[in-house]
Amino acid sequence: MVAEKPAVQRLGISLASYLPWAAYFPGWAARKAKEAGYSFLQVVSFRGVDPYVSLFKLPVKYWESAWNENTGLYSVISGKFRHDPKAPTIMDWVFFHPTGDWNYYQEYQESIGDFSLGSRQIVHHLKTSLAPNQLYEPNPGEWLTANEIIAKIRADSHCLVLDTYHLRRLARADEMVDKPQGLYSFPFSMLGNWPDSLRELLPHAAAIHVAPKRDDNELEKCLAGQYTELEEMMVAIKKAGFQGDYVVEATIGLRGLNPKKVVDTMARFHDWVAPRI
Repeated sequence: MVAEKPAVQRLGISLASYLPWAAYFPGWAARKAKEAGYSFLQVVSFRGVDPYVSLFKLPVKYWESAWNENTGLYSVISGKFRHDPKAPTIMDWVFFHPTGDWNYYQEYQESIGDFSLGSRQIVHHLKTSLAPNQLYEPNPGEWLTANEIIAKIRADSHCLVLDTYHLRRLARADEMVDKPQGLYSFPFSMLGNWPDSLRELLPHAAAIHVAPKRDDNELEKCLAGQYTELEEMMVAIKKAGFQGDYVVEATIGLRGLNPKKVVDTMARFHDWVAPRI
């Protein structure tokens, strides 16, 4: 039996960090997260996630639907034939419940709402208003500046989730297809540089997604003791006096096919994040 580390309050992890195994064995991932010292979960509507998530070993504080929703295998195939960059991929279909499975989603949302008092839904599109239990995650694909985001939310509210990866990345090709040709002819982000957007948005944040960049092995650099931009962000967030939650959202790609590797990496990353919050 593996000894559990003492839980670090305010530090949780997304089930997505344990991909691909969490997609079909979320209970296993939740158990490993608890052993690593995480104190709560963020769940995603993976195919293996039973609507009654109260069976998990950790409380669920945050939940979200699929990142790129699919309505079934047909939506993947038809999108491929249409060469639609926004269409769901085969991996979206493999990992996530189709949105057409209405009964699943109804039970999923009702179960989380009943089980975890105060659990909140993370949404990726900022509409006219947010429900009281919703948090918005700014990202370059929304084409909003920090000031525009603040103008759309209540000035005194803490309704944002700030993702350390999204604040630094540029818009993807699929996020630029609807933009006027020539005006946005190269990738960039309306959020601007991260120090400015972080400073403006942090007073409105309820949680931080601790997400390493995926294109320069930032996670491995952190674990190797190198100073990274992610560490610079963590220092800035702590210095600003942030008192909300931190949620690890990390991935090790194909190396995650080795379950021991993904478990070890997320345990080590817990130990890297904990003293920095």
